[in-house]
Amino acid sequence: AKVSNFGISRLNQITDYNNNNNNSDNNNSNNNNSNSSNDNNNNNNLQHILQNAPETWGAEYTSCLSKAAILSPITTNMPFYADVYGFGIILWCIICDQSSAFSEYFHSDSTSTTSLKEKISEGLRPTILKDKCPEEIEELIKQCWHSSPSSRPSFQLISQTLLKILTALCPDTALSRTPSQKIVVYNASQEKETMNTPFVPVPIPSYKGKQKNYVTCMCLVDHFVWVGGKGIISVFNASTNEFVKHIGPIMEEDDRIVKMLRVGEFVWVIMEPGGLFVIYIRAGCVVKDLSAAEDMLAIEYYNGTVYSGDSAGVVSLWNPRTLQKQHTLPLGVPIKCMTFLNNYLWFGGGREIGAIHLSTNKCHILKQAHYDRVNAMIALPQTGVIWSCARDGYIAVWKTSGERIVIEKKFEAHKGSDVKSIAQVDGDHVYSGAFDSTINVWNILNCQHVKTITIPQVDNTIQVILRTPKESGIWVGTLSEDAALLNQLSTSFIGGRL
Repeated sequence: AKVSNFGISRLNQITDYNNNNNNSDNNNSNNNNSNSSNDNNNNNNLQHILQNAPETWGAEYTSCLSKAAILSPITTNMPFYADVYGFGIILWCIICDQSSAFSEYFHSDSTSTTSLKEKISEGLRPTILKDKCPEEIEELIKQCWHSSPSSRPSFQLISQTLLKILTALCPDTALSRTPSQKIVVYNASQEKETMNTPFVPVPIPSYKGKQKNYVTCMCLVDHFVWVGGKGIISVFNASTNEFVKHIGPIMEEDDRIVKMLRVGEFVWVIMEPGGLFVIYIRAGCVVKDLSAAEDMLAIEYYNGTVYSGDSAGVVSLWNPRTLQKQHTLPLGVPIKCMTFLNNYLWFGGGREIGAIHLSTNKCHILKQAHYDRVNAMIALPQTGVIWSCARDGYIAVWKTSGERIVIEKKFEAHKGSDVKSIAQVDGDHVYSGAFDSTINVWNILNCQHVKTITIPQVDNTIQVILRTPKESGIWVGTLSEDAALLNQLSTSFIGGRL
Protein backbone atom coordinates (compact mmCIF):
# COMPACT_ATOMS: atom_id res chain seq x y z
CA ALA A 1 0.00 0.00 0.00
CA LYS A 2 2.85 2.38 0.81
CA VAL A 3 4.58 1.77 -2.51
CA SER A 4 1.37 2.45 -4.43
CA ASN A 5 1.48 6.06 -3.29
CA PHE A 6 4.63 6.70 -5.35
CA GLY A 7 6.13 6.10 -8.76
CA ILE A 8 4.69 6.30 -12.22
CA SER A 9 1.77 3.95 -11.45
CA ARG A 10 0.03 6.84 -9.74
CA LEU A 11 0.34 9.37 -12.56
CA ASN A 12 -3.07 8.53 -13.99
CA GLN A 13 -4.66 10.18 -10.94
CA ILE A 14 -3.18 13.55 -11.83
CA THR A 15 -5.68 14.25 -14.58
CA ASP A 16 -8.48 13.44 -12.13
CA TYR A 17 -6.93 15.87 -9.67
CA ASN A 18 -6.84 18.65 -12.24
CA ASN A 19 -10.37 17.95 -13.40
CA ASN A 20 -11.51 18.17 -9.77
CA ASN A 21 -9.78 21.55 -9.52
CA ASN A 22 -11.55 22.86 -12.62
CA ASN A 23 -14.93 21.58 -11.47
CA SER A 24 -14.37 23.08 -8.06
CA ASP A 25 -13.53 26.46 -9.60
CA ASN A 26 -16.81 26.45 -11.53
CA ASN A 27 -19.01 25.50 -8.56
CA ASN A 28 -21.13 28.06 -6.74
CA SER A 29 -19.25 29.29 -3.66
CA ASN A 30 -22.45 29.04 -1.55
CA ASN A 31 -21.97 25.30 -1.12
CA ASN A 32 -19.22 25.57 1.51
CA ASN A 33 -19.38 22.00 2.75
CA SER A 34 -19.01 20.59 -0.76
CA ASN A 35 -16.11 22.92 -1.53
CA SER A 36 -14.38 21.99 1.70
CA SER A 37 -14.66 18.30 0.84
CA ASN A 38 -13.24 18.93 -2.63
CA ASP A 39 -10.37 20.96 -1.15
CA ASN A 40 -9.45 18.14 1.21
CA ASN A 41 -9.48 15.61 -1.60
CA ASN A 42 -7.43 17.89 -3.83
CA ASN A 43 -4.93 18.55 -1.04
CA ASN A 44 -4.45 14.82 -0.57
CA ASN A 45 -4.02 14.30 -4.32
CA LEU A 46 -1.61 17.22 -4.53
CA GLN A 47 0.61 15.73 -1.83
CA HIS A 48 0.75 12.49 -3.81
CA ILE A 49 1.58 14.39 -7.02
CA LEU A 50 4.44 16.27 -5.38
CA GLN A 51 6.03 12.97 -4.42
CA ASN A 52 6.41 11.99 -8.08
CA ALA A 53 9.46 13.06 -10.06
CA PRO A 54 9.12 16.71 -11.19
CA GLU A 55 9.67 15.79 -14.84
CA THR A 56 6.42 13.75 -14.75
CA TRP A 57 4.27 16.74 -13.88
CA GLY A 58 4.29 18.18 -17.40
CA ALA A 59 4.53 21.80 -18.53
CA GLU A 60 1.22 22.98 -17.14
CA TYR A 61 2.31 26.64 -17.07
CA THR A 62 2.99 27.00 -20.79
CA SER A 63 0.46 28.43 -23.21
CA CYS A 64 0.83 25.39 -25.44
CA LEU A 65 -0.96 23.09 -22.99
CA SER A 66 -4.58 22.76 -22.11
CA LYS A 67 -5.46 24.24 -18.73
CA ALA A 68 -7.54 21.16 -18.03
CA ALA A 69 -4.69 18.63 -17.88
CA ILE A 70 -1.29 18.54 -16.28
CA LEU A 71 -0.07 15.47 -18.15
CA SER A 72 -0.69 14.21 -21.63
CA PRO A 73 -1.50 10.50 -22.07
CA ILE A 74 1.98 9.87 -23.52
CA THR A 75 3.67 10.65 -20.20
CA THR A 76 1.94 7.83 -18.32
CA ASN A 77 4.73 5.49 -19.42
CA MET A 78 7.74 7.32 -17.97
CA PRO A 79 11.29 5.93 -18.12
CA PHE A 80 12.74 4.11 -15.15
CA TYR A 81 14.48 7.15 -13.71
CA ALA A 82 11.14 8.57 -12.57
CA ASP A 83 10.69 5.42 -10.48
CA VAL A 84 14.23 5.84 -9.11
CA TYR A 85 13.11 9.25 -7.83
CA GLY A 86 10.05 7.59 -6.28
CA PHE A 87 12.26 4.98 -4.66
CA GLY A 88 14.33 7.77 -3.11
CA ILE A 89 11.15 9.26 -1.62
CA ILE A 90 10.11 5.86 -0.27
CA LEU A 91 13.54 5.28 1.25
CA TRP A 92 13.40 8.71 2.88
CA CYS A 93 9.98 7.96 4.39
CA ILE A 94 11.20 4.63 5.80
CA ILE A 95 14.49 5.90 7.22
CA CYS A 96 13.11 9.17 8.60
CA ASP A 97 9.83 7.58 9.81
CA GLN A 98 7.61 9.93 7.81
CA SER A 99 4.28 9.17 6.14
CA SER A 100 4.40 11.83 3.43
CA ALA A 101 7.09 13.87 1.72
CA PHE A 102 6.98 17.69 1.54
CA SER A 103 4.27 17.93 4.24
CA GLU A 104 6.66 20.17 6.18
CA TYR A 105 6.36 22.72 3.35
CA PHE A 106 2.82 22.00 2.19
CA HIS A 107 1.18 23.04 5.45
CA SER A 108 3.04 26.36 5.59
CA ASP A 109 0.69 29.32 5.16
CA SER A 110 3.39 31.22 3.30
CA THR A 111 3.90 28.51 0.67
CA SER A 112 1.47 28.39 -2.24
CA THR A 113 0.97 25.34 -4.42
CA THR A 114 2.59 27.06 -7.41
CA SER A 115 5.63 28.30 -5.50
CA LEU A 116 6.10 24.89 -3.83
CA LYS A 117 6.07 23.10 -7.17
CA GLU A 118 8.54 25.61 -8.56
CA LYS A 119 10.85 25.14 -5.56
CA ILE A 120 10.72 21.36 -5.92
CA SER A 121 11.54 21.67 -9.64
CA GLU A 122 14.50 23.86 -8.67
CA GLY A 123 15.85 21.28 -6.19
CA LEU A 124 13.85 21.54 -2.95
CA ARG A 125 13.67 18.15 -1.22
CA PRO A 126 12.40 16.80 2.12
CA THR A 127 14.62 17.39 5.13
CA ILE A 128 16.81 14.39 5.93
CA LEU A 129 16.99 13.78 9.68
CA LYS A 130 20.68 13.14 10.28
CA ASP A 131 20.08 11.56 13.68
CA LYS A 132 18.01 8.83 11.98
CA CYS A 133 19.73 8.51 8.62
CA PRO A 134 23.27 7.10 8.19
CA GLU A 135 25.51 9.21 5.96
CA GLU A 136 25.75 6.47 3.30
CA ILE A 137 21.95 6.17 3.06
CA GLU A 138 21.62 9.96 2.91
CA GLU A 139 23.96 10.10 -0.08
CA LEU A 140 22.00 7.35 -1.87
CA ILE A 141 18.69 9.13 -1.26
CA LYS A 142 20.11 12.37 -2.68
CA GLN A 143 21.35 10.54 -5.77
CA CYS A 144 17.91 8.96 -6.32
CA TRP A 145 16.05 12.28 -6.27
CA HIS A 146 18.70 14.18 -8.26
CA SER A 147 17.18 17.04 -10.30
CA SER A 148 18.72 15.69 -13.51
CA PRO A 149 16.98 12.36 -14.33
CA SER A 150 19.97 10.97 -16.22
CA SER A 151 22.17 11.51 -13.14
CA ARG A 152 20.09 9.15 -11.01
CA PRO A 153 21.54 5.67 -10.40
CA SER A 154 20.14 2.52 -11.97
CA PHE A 155 18.29 0.04 -9.77
CA GLN A 156 21.18 -2.36 -10.28
CA LEU A 157 23.57 0.19 -8.77
CA ILE A 158 21.07 0.97 -5.99
CA SER A 159 20.91 -2.74 -5.13
CA GLN A 160 24.69 -3.03 -5.05
CA THR A 161 25.02 0.15 -2.97
CA LEU A 162 22.45 -1.03 -0.41
CA LEU A 163 24.23 -4.36 -0.15
CA LYS A 164 27.55 -2.61 0.52
CA ILE A 165 25.95 -0.32 3.11
CA LEU A 166 24.27 -3.24 4.87
CA THR A 167 27.53 -5.18 4.90
CA ALA A 168 29.39 -2.19 6.39
CA LEU A 169 26.73 -1.36 9.00
CA CYS A 170 25.96 -4.96 9.93
CA PRO A 171 29.17 -6.96 9.37
CA ASP A 172 27.89 -9.95 11.35
CA THR A 173 24.79 -10.35 9.20
CA ALA A 174 24.84 -13.38 6.92
CA LEU A 175 24.37 -12.00 3.44
CA SER A 176 23.86 -14.74 0.92
CA ARG A 177 22.75 -14.88 -2.68
CA THR A 178 20.89 -17.58 -4.51
CA PRO A 179 22.56 -18.97 -7.66
CA SER A 180 20.26 -16.84 -9.81
CA GLN A 181 21.48 -13.73 -8.01
CA LYS A 182 25.16 -14.50 -8.38
CA ILE A 183 27.26 -11.61 -9.69
CA VAL A 184 29.80 -12.64 -12.29
CA VAL A 185 33.16 -10.91 -11.88
CA TYR A 186 35.20 -10.38 -15.04
CA ASN A 187 38.68 -11.84 -14.97
CA ALA A 188 41.77 -10.70 -16.86
CA SER A 189 41.20 -13.15 -19.70
CA GLN A 190 37.77 -11.66 -20.32
CA GLU A 191 38.85 -8.04 -20.33
CA LYS A 192 40.33 -8.07 -23.83
CA GLU A 193 37.62 -10.23 -25.34
CA THR A 194 36.10 -9.05 -28.60
CA MET A 195 32.59 -10.19 -29.29
CA ASN A 196 30.04 -9.98 -32.06
CA THR A 197 26.97 -8.96 -30.10
CA PRO A 198 23.46 -9.94 -31.23
CA PHE A 199 21.73 -6.94 -32.71
CA VAL A 200 18.58 -5.88 -34.50
CA PRO A 201 19.02 -3.56 -37.50
CA VAL A 202 16.41 -0.81 -37.58
CA PRO A 203 16.21 0.85 -41.00
CA ILE A 204 15.00 4.45 -41.15
CA PRO A 205 12.28 4.95 -43.77
CA SER A 206 12.99 7.66 -46.32
CA TYR A 207 11.13 10.94 -46.11
CA LYS A 208 9.13 11.59 -49.29
CA GLY A 209 11.39 9.21 -51.18
CA LYS A 210 14.60 10.98 -50.11
CA GLN A 211 16.94 8.71 -48.19
CA LYS A 212 18.53 10.16 -45.06
CA ASN A 213 21.86 8.42 -44.96
CA TYR A 214 23.04 8.85 -41.39
CA VAL A 215 22.04 9.27 -37.75
CA THR A 216 23.36 12.35 -35.94
CA CYS A 217 21.62 12.18 -32.56
CA MET A 218 18.94 10.36 -30.58
CA CYS A 219 16.59 11.24 -27.74
CA LEU A 220 14.34 9.12 -25.52
CA VAL A 221 10.78 10.46 -25.25
CA ASP A 222 8.82 8.17 -22.94
CA HIS A 223 8.70 4.80 -24.76
CA PHE A 224 9.72 6.31 -28.09
CA VAL A 225 13.17 6.88 -29.60
CA TRP A 226 13.51 10.09 -31.61
CA VAL A 227 16.25 9.84 -34.23
CA GLY A 228 17.75 12.99 -35.78
CA GLY A 229 19.48 13.19 -39.13
CA LYS A 230 19.25 15.65 -42.01
CA GLY A 231 16.41 17.99 -41.13
CA ILE A 232 14.02 15.17 -40.24
CA ILE A 233 13.25 13.42 -36.93
CA SER A 234 12.23 9.77 -37.23
CA VAL A 235 10.19 8.36 -34.33
CA PHE A 236 10.36 4.68 -33.33
CA ASN A 237 8.64 2.59 -30.67
CA ALA A 238 11.46 1.66 -28.28
CA SER A 239 9.82 -1.65 -27.36
CA THR A 240 8.79 -2.98 -30.77
CA ASN A 241 11.37 -1.11 -32.95
CA GLU A 242 8.49 -0.11 -35.24
CA PHE A 243 8.66 3.16 -37.15
CA VAL A 244 5.92 5.56 -36.01
CA LYS A 245 6.25 8.83 -37.95
CA HIS A 246 8.46 11.59 -39.30
CA ILE A 247 8.61 15.05 -37.71
CA GLY A 248 9.80 17.92 -39.87
CA PRO A 249 11.58 19.08 -41.84
CA ILE A 250 12.60 21.39 -39.01
CA MET A 251 14.61 23.78 -41.22
CA GLU A 252 15.94 22.85 -44.62
CA GLU A 253 15.98 19.13 -45.36
CA ASP A 254 19.77 19.05 -45.64
CA ASP A 255 20.42 20.91 -42.36
CA ARG A 256 21.88 18.59 -39.76
CA ILE A 257 20.18 18.01 -36.40
CA VAL A 258 22.98 18.28 -33.82
CA LYS A 259 21.30 17.51 -30.49
CA MET A 260 17.88 16.84 -28.99
CA LEU A 261 16.83 17.24 -25.35
CA ARG A 262 13.51 16.26 -23.81
CA VAL A 263 12.28 18.60 -21.04
CA GLY A 264 8.71 18.12 -19.83
CA GLU A 265 6.25 18.33 -22.70
CA PHE A 266 8.84 19.63 -25.14
CA VAL A 267 11.88 18.48 -27.09
CA TRP A 268 14.56 21.13 -27.66
CA VAL A 269 16.33 20.68 -30.98
CA ILE A 270 19.69 22.15 -32.07
CA MET A 271 20.39 22.33 -35.80
CA GLU A 272 23.22 23.49 -37.99
CA PRO A 273 23.60 26.26 -38.86
CA GLY A 274 22.46 28.29 -35.83
CA GLY A 275 19.08 26.69 -35.21
CA LEU A 276 17.38 26.21 -31.83
CA PHE A 277 13.79 25.02 -31.92
CA VAL A 278 11.25 23.76 -29.39
CA ILE A 279 8.88 20.96 -30.44
CA TYR A 280 5.64 20.30 -28.56
CA ILE A 281 5.57 16.51 -28.15
CA ARG A 282 1.82 15.93 -28.36
CA ALA A 283 1.43 17.94 -31.54
CA GLY A 284 4.75 16.94 -33.09
CA CYS A 285 5.40 20.45 -34.38
CA VAL A 286 7.69 23.40 -33.69
CA VAL A 287 6.12 25.90 -31.29
CA LYS A 288 9.12 28.20 -30.78
CA ASP A 289 12.09 29.30 -32.88
CA LEU A 290 14.92 30.45 -30.59
CA SER A 291 17.60 30.50 -33.27
CA ALA A 292 20.55 32.85 -32.94
CA ALA A 293 23.39 34.08 -35.11
CA GLU A 294 25.94 31.77 -33.51
CA ASP A 295 25.90 28.01 -34.03
CA MET A 296 24.37 26.19 -31.08
CA LEU A 297 26.32 23.01 -30.32
CA ALA A 298 25.23 21.74 -26.89
CA ILE A 299 22.12 21.68 -24.74
CA GLU A 300 21.41 20.23 -21.28
CA TYR A 301 18.87 20.51 -18.45
CA TYR A 302 19.73 21.12 -14.80
CA ASN A 303 17.75 22.25 -11.74
CA GLY A 304 14.79 23.68 -13.62
CA THR A 305 16.83 25.46 -16.30
CA VAL A 306 17.80 24.64 -19.88
CA TYR A 307 21.42 25.48 -20.76
CA SER A 308 22.59 25.91 -24.37
CA GLY A 309 26.18 26.45 -25.52
CA ASP A 310 27.36 27.95 -28.79
CA SER A 311 30.45 28.25 -30.96
CA ALA A 312 31.19 31.74 -29.58
CA GLY A 313 31.69 30.37 -26.07
CA VAL A 314 28.44 31.68 -24.59
CA VAL A 315 26.08 29.61 -22.44
CA SER A 316 22.45 30.78 -22.51
CA LEU A 317 20.04 29.95 -19.68
CA TRP A 318 16.39 29.36 -20.65
CA ASN A 319 13.17 29.06 -18.67
CA PRO A 320 11.66 25.73 -19.83
CA ARG A 321 8.14 26.90 -18.99
CA THR A 322 8.07 30.31 -20.67
CA LEU A 323 10.72 29.37 -23.28
CA GLN A 324 12.39 32.73 -22.60
CA LYS A 325 16.11 33.42 -22.20
CA GLN A 326 17.00 34.37 -18.62
CA HIS A 327 20.66 35.39 -18.92
CA THR A 328 24.00 34.32 -20.38
CA LEU A 329 27.40 33.10 -19.19
CA PRO A 330 30.28 34.15 -21.48
CA LEU A 331 32.94 31.45 -21.10
CA GLY A 332 35.29 32.31 -23.96
CA VAL A 333 35.77 28.88 -25.58
CA PRO A 334 33.58 27.11 -28.18
CA ILE A 335 31.18 24.83 -26.32
CA LYS A 336 30.74 21.47 -28.01
CA CYS A 337 29.36 19.54 -25.01
CA MET A 338 28.16 20.12 -21.44
CA THR A 339 27.20 18.21 -18.30
CA PHE A 340 26.59 18.92 -14.61
CA LEU A 341 28.02 17.57 -11.37
CA ASN A 342 27.87 18.92 -7.80
CA ASN A 343 26.57 22.34 -8.87
CA TYR A 344 29.33 22.70 -11.47
CA LEU A 345 28.64 23.23 -15.16
CA TRP A 346 31.31 21.30 -17.06
CA PHE A 347 31.94 22.12 -20.70
CA GLY A 348 34.25 21.05 -23.48
CA GLY A 349 35.16 22.58 -26.81
CA GLY A 350 38.23 22.73 -28.99
CA ARG A 351 40.90 21.07 -26.86
CA GLU A 352 39.72 22.72 -23.64
CA ILE A 353 37.83 21.37 -20.63
CA GLY A 354 36.23 23.84 -18.22
CA ALA A 355 34.05 23.97 -15.10
CA ILE A 356 32.12 26.89 -13.62
CA HIS A 357 30.52 26.87 -10.18
CA LEU A 358 26.88 27.89 -10.61
CA SER A 359 26.70 29.65 -7.24
CA THR A 360 29.96 31.61 -7.28
CA ASN A 361 30.45 31.84 -11.08
CA LYS A 362 34.12 31.02 -10.52
CA CYS A 363 35.43 29.31 -13.64
CA HIS A 364 38.53 27.26 -14.40
CA ILE A 365 39.44 26.32 -17.98
CA LEU A 366 42.15 23.79 -18.65
CA LYS A 367 43.96 24.44 -21.93
CA GLN A 368 45.19 21.51 -24.03
CA ALA A 369 43.12 19.09 -21.94
CA HIS A 370 42.97 16.79 -24.96
CA TYR A 371 45.29 16.49 -27.93
CA ASP A 372 42.42 17.19 -30.33
CA ARG A 373 38.79 18.35 -30.37
CA VAL A 374 36.57 17.32 -27.44
CA ASN A 375 33.43 15.53 -28.69
CA ALA A 376 31.38 14.52 -25.64
CA MET A 377 31.35 14.26 -21.85
CA ILE A 378 29.27 12.58 -19.16
CA ALA A 379 28.97 12.96 -15.37
CA LEU A 380 29.24 9.93 -13.09
CA PRO A 381 27.74 11.02 -9.74
CA GLN A 382 28.44 7.68 -8.08
CA THR A 383 32.19 8.20 -8.47
CA GLY A 384 32.18 12.02 -8.50
CA VAL A 385 34.03 12.37 -11.81
CA ILE A 386 33.57 13.53 -15.40
CA TRP A 387 34.51 11.41 -18.42
CA SER A 388 35.34 13.18 -21.70
CA CYS A 389 36.19 11.75 -25.11
CA ALA A 390 37.91 13.40 -28.04
CA ARG A 391 39.08 13.18 -31.61
CA ASP A 392 42.53 12.13 -30.37
CA GLY A 393 41.18 8.66 -29.49
CA TYR A 394 41.51 9.23 -25.74
CA ILE A 395 39.12 9.26 -22.79
CA ALA A 396 40.03 11.48 -19.83
CA VAL A 397 38.63 11.39 -16.30
CA TRP A 398 38.31 14.68 -14.38
CA LYS A 399 37.25 16.05 -11.02
CA THR A 400 37.41 19.35 -9.14
CA SER A 401 39.83 20.01 -6.31
CA GLY A 402 38.97 23.23 -4.58
CA GLU A 403 37.98 25.39 -7.52
CA ARG A 404 40.38 23.85 -10.02
CA ILE A 405 40.12 20.99 -12.48
CA VAL A 406 42.43 18.05 -11.96
CA ILE A 407 42.87 14.98 -14.12
CA GLU A 408 42.38 11.56 -12.57
CA LYS A 409 43.31 9.43 -15.57
CA LYS A 410 43.73 9.55 -19.33
CA PHE A 411 43.82 6.46 -21.52
CA GLU A 412 43.68 5.61 -25.22
CA ALA A 413 40.17 4.27 -25.75
CA HIS A 414 40.26 3.69 -29.53
CA LYS A 415 43.76 3.67 -30.95
CA GLY A 416 44.16 6.33 -33.61
CA SER A 417 40.41 6.78 -34.01
CA ASP A 418 38.01 9.65 -33.37
CA VAL A 419 35.90 8.85 -30.26
CA LYS A 420 32.52 10.36 -31.13
CA SER A 421 30.23 9.20 -28.34
CA ILE A 422 30.28 8.15 -24.70
CA ALA A 423 27.40 6.95 -22.51
CA GLN A 424 26.76 5.29 -19.17
CA VAL A 425 24.51 2.34 -19.94
CA ASP A 426 24.24 0.81 -16.48
CA GLY A 427 25.60 1.27 -12.98
CA ASP A 428 28.96 -0.33 -13.72
CA HIS A 429 29.91 0.43 -17.32
CA VAL A 430 30.57 3.25 -19.77
CA TYR A 431 30.34 2.67 -23.54
CA SER A 432 32.48 4.58 -26.03
CA GLY A 433 31.82 4.60 -29.78
CA ALA A 434 34.32 5.67 -32.41
CA PHE A 435 35.13 6.21 -36.05
CA ASP A 436 36.66 2.71 -36.16
CA SER A 437 33.14 1.18 -36.06
CA THR A 438 33.63 -0.39 -32.62
CA ILE A 439 32.14 0.11 -29.18
CA ASN A 440 34.39 -0.37 -26.16
CA VAL A 441 33.00 -1.14 -22.72
CA TRP A 442 34.79 0.27 -19.64
CA ASN A 443 34.56 -0.43 -15.93
CA ILE A 444 33.45 2.76 -14.19
CA LEU A 445 35.46 2.23 -11.02
CA ASN A 446 38.90 1.33 -12.40
CA CYS A 447 38.60 2.48 -16.06
CA GLN A 448 39.61 -1.01 -17.19
CA HIS A 449 38.60 -2.30 -20.60
CA VAL A 450 35.90 -4.97 -20.38
CA LYS A 451 34.72 -5.74 -23.93
CA THR A 452 35.03 -4.60 -27.51
CA ILE A 453 31.76 -4.87 -29.42
CA THR A 454 31.71 -5.16 -33.19
CA ILE A 455 28.43 -4.77 -35.06
CA PRO A 456 28.10 -6.94 -38.18
CA GLN A 457 27.34 -5.12 -41.46
CA VAL A 458 28.23 -1.75 -39.99
CA ASP A 459 31.41 -0.17 -41.30
CA ASN A 460 31.28 3.44 -40.25
CA THR A 461 31.38 5.84 -37.32
CA ILE A 462 29.46 5.02 -34.14
CA GLN A 463 27.84 8.43 -33.84
CA VAL A 464 25.59 8.13 -30.78
CA ILE A 465 24.77 5.58 -28.05
CA LEU A 466 21.39 5.79 -26.26
CA ARG A 467 20.36 3.85 -23.18
CA THR A 468 16.66 2.94 -23.03
CA PRO A 469 14.60 1.63 -20.10
CA LYS A 470 14.09 -1.62 -22.01
CA GLU A 471 16.50 -4.13 -20.49
CA SER A 472 17.03 -6.06 -23.73
CA GLY A 473 19.07 -3.44 -25.53
CA ILE A 474 20.56 -0.06 -26.24
CA TRP A 475 20.28 1.95 -29.45
CA VAL A 476 23.31 2.83 -31.53
CA GLY A 477 23.26 5.34 -34.37
CA THR A 478 25.86 5.19 -37.15
CA LEU A 479 27.11 7.35 -39.98
CA SER A 480 26.57 5.14 -42.97
CA GLU A 481 26.84 6.11 -46.61
CA ASP A 482 24.85 3.11 -47.73
CA ALA A 483 21.74 3.19 -45.58
CA ALA A 484 20.32 4.92 -42.57
CA LEU A 485 20.52 2.24 -39.94
CA LEU A 486 20.08 1.96 -36.20
CA ASN A 487 21.30 -1.05 -34.29
CA GLN A 488 19.56 -2.23 -31.15
CA LEU A 489 22.28 -4.14 -29.31
CA SER A 490 21.63 -6.88 -26.83
CA THR A 491 23.14 -5.98 -23.47
CA SER A 492 22.53 -9.31 -21.80
CA PHE A 493 26.21 -9.55 -20.82
CA ILE A 494 26.28 -6.22 -18.96
CA GLY A 495 26.66 -6.28 -15.21
CA GLY A 496 27.58 -9.96 -15.12
CA ARG A 497 24.32 -11.27 -16.55
CA LEU A 498 26.02 -13.81 -18.79
